[in-house]
Parts: sequence; structure tokens; C-alpha cells
Amino acid sequence: GTNAVDLLYLIPVIATATIFGMRASLITVFAAALAYNFFFLDPIHTFTISDPTNVVTFLILAGVGVTASQLAGRLRRQANIGARSSTENAALAAFGQRLAAVSDAGGTADAICEEIGSLLDVKTVLLFRNGSRVEIAGHFPDEPQLGAIDFTAADWAFDKAEAAGRDTSTLTSSDWQFHPLVTTLGVLAVLGVGRDGRGDPIPADKRILFTTLLGQAALAHERLNLEDDAREISALKQRDNLRATLLSSLGHDLKTPLTSVVAAADALASEHPGSTLAHTLKAASQRLRRVFD
Repeated sequence: GTNAVDLLYLIPVIATATIFGMRASLITVFAAALAYNFFFLDPIHTFTISDPTNVVTFLILAGVGVTASQLAGRLRRQANIGARSSTENAALAAFGQRLAAVSDAGGTADAICEEIGSLLDVKTVLLFRNGSRVEIAGHFPDEPQLGAIDFTAADWAFDKAEAAGRDTSTLTSSDWQFHPLVTTLGVLAVLGVGRDGRGDPIPADKRILFTTLLGQAALAHERLNLEDDAREISALKQRDNLRATLLSSLGHDLKTPLTSVVAAADALASEHPGSTLAHTLKAASQRLRRVFD
């Protein structure tokens, strides 16, 4: 009459695997199997098993407990992965919306540093290149005191479009890890991340999220540059249109008197074929007429 009790011993195993994970559930399997042996298998209140059939029952209970523990643990891991992915996707969407709402380089730099620093729990600094110098454009939480090796690592990231600094293959003595924001326009900025302690400031389970955030940050800077180019092109078009309008207006006003000047120059050249002044006046008046035609 212990069949119902057999099933009851699976309940704490499954509950432990679901709540605390695989390792804790295996300990529960072992404890449940021992308790089942102690209280229900002859001789009772001992850990000795006299009946070979009970040995099989004990082993089956342990095996079923391990299997249930593995399945429950796998479901728990999948649920955790799903919840984390949902959280990360929501964070990425919010990050993209915030970047889209900013229209200047300073605000974009501050938004990138604050969002990435908060999401990954790291210190951040964003650097631009001003001529031959690398300068800080944004930071989170406080403005860092970068040393010469840090600026050298950031400069390397600009030039080589590769990560440099802490826990990389280049200039590892830096306290910061610098990542280039690579776009179709080239490297537009470099993001530095740092964390107290040793090791990579970006944990392995956050690496994909960090790479996606870097991509969005790079696209934000590319958008700013393209918008600046578009404004410059618009200004050039307006200037060209204004010049064309001005020339058209001048041409309309000067067309009649210019025709008279050209006719007079032709007549003067006919009357004085050898006159250098007459030929010069004729050539200049014709060239001026071509400008306004």
C-alpha cells in the first residue's frame, strides 16, 4: 500500500527543481529516497532494505525523481531565458525610442552612456575624435579620469575599428574596455565600459545584449551625421537657387542695355578694324551676354 506514497515523494522533488534549480532538486531526490526507505520499506525505521523487490522500488523512485528533476529544471531554465529575453527586448525598444527622440550629439552621447550603464551595471564613457585628439563627449555616472594609456586604447579602437583595453588583446593595462561604434561612414565614436574588480566588465550572458546596444548606438550616430549632411546639402541647394534667381533677375534687367553695348562694340570694331580697344570691348561684351543668356 505504498504506491500513493511513492507519488507523493515526487512533489517536493518537482517543486525544488522548479524553484531552486537542478542541484537542489538532486539533493531532494536523495533525501526523499532515504526517507521513503526509512519510513515505508521493511525493516521500518532503518536504512536497510531486506526485500529485493523493495530495492527495485527504491531505485525506480530515485530514477523517476532524477528524471522529474531534470525536466523541471529544464523548464525552469527555459522560463528564465524567456523572461530575460522579454526584459532585454523591452529595454532595447526603450533604448531605441530614446535615441530617436534626441537630435544632437551631446544628448545622444549622454543617452547612450546612461542607458548602457544602467542596463549592464557598468561605468561608461563615450569619446569623439576632434581632429587628432580623442575627447570625452558623455559619461555615466561620473566623469572618469582617463589616463594616457586609456586615451591610447581609445585611439587604437578608432584607428583599427577593434576593441581595445581591459580584457582584450590590445593595451590590456587600461582600466577601461573600448569598443568602436562602426557604421557605413566609418568609426564615429568609441564607447568605454568599466567595472570595479578584475575580469571582463561585460559578463558572457550579457554579451549579445551589449553588442545589440552598440549597434543601436552606432546607428544613432550615423543618423546624426546623415542629418547634418542633409542640412548642408539643403543649404547648398538654397544658395544655388538664390544665385540662379539673382542671375536671372540681373540678366532680365541688363539684357536690353547689354544688347546695345554689343551692337556698339560691333560697330566700333567695323569702323576701326585695327583697334585693339575695339576688339577687346567686343569680346568682353559678347562674353558678358553669354553669361546672362
